[in-house]
Order: sequence, then C-alpha cells, then structure tokens
Amino acid sequence: MNTPIEFEILKKHLKERNLRYTREREKILKSVLFMKDHFNAEELYITLKKQYKNVALATVYNTLELLTDCGILNRYRFGTDHYRYEKTLDKPSHYHLICLNCGKITEFNSNDLSQIENIISKKRNFFIKYSSLQIFGICDECQEDSIR
Repeated sequence: MNTPIEFEILKKHLKERNLRYTREREKILKSVLFMKDHFNAEELYITLKKQYKNVALATVYNTLELLTDCGILNRYRFGTDHYRYEKTLDKPSHYHLICLNCGKITEFNSNDLSQIENIISKKRNFFIKYSSLQIFGICDECQEDSIR
C-alpha cells in the first residue's frame, strides 16, 4: 500500500523541529485526508471521537497548526470567529464565495484571476506559493428564499 506524501511531509516537519511523530498525530492526519470540504477543529474532533475515544481537543488544535505550518493544510477565516481548513496538496489554486446568510462556501476557479496572479508575480519578481480570495455575498439559494 502506498502511503500518501502528506505523512512523509509531516514526519520531516516534526523531525526538523525535534518533535515526535505520535499515533495521535497520525490518526488526526488520516482523518484530515478523508475530510471532503472545509472543516473546523471541532468538526474534525467530532469525527475523530467516533473512531478514537482518547483524542484530546488540544491535540487536534496543535496538530492542525503543525499541518498548516508544513503546507498540508490551508487555514482560512471566512468571516467567522473560528478557522476553517482545507487540504492543499491535491487542490489547484481556487477562490471562495461565502454566503453571509447561511455560511455556504463555494469554490471557483478563474483564469482571469490566475492571469492577474502571474502578472503580479512577474512584475514584482515574487514567487507566489498560494493565494486566497474570499468574496462575501448572498448565495442563489438564500436569494430565492428572500423572494418567497
């Protein structure tokens, strides 16, 4: 069985910081890799508690920080008081529409925005690792609900 590259990235990151690769961190990373959408620490914790009884919320928060630091996750604050996370390694560059009514997050791609990033990168001689664009408004479903 092939091990996803994320495990090797985490092991290397921990070793560079003289931190241990623990079962808890491995379990958290496994669960993260199965998450489909943007998630927060509490949602991940609930998922983990269903399988592993001995997982502490503090360990989840600390491991999410490590996974963000080593580039496995991106962390966003979509206009709320808590962070949401998404995997980075299997996702192309994309942007987010956030509904102010229901909180729905819709991802989209844009060649125009990608071209702007390329122009900025060349003009400023700046290597872009990733970018984040969040557009806040009202989704189509909430617009329809307000008409009814």
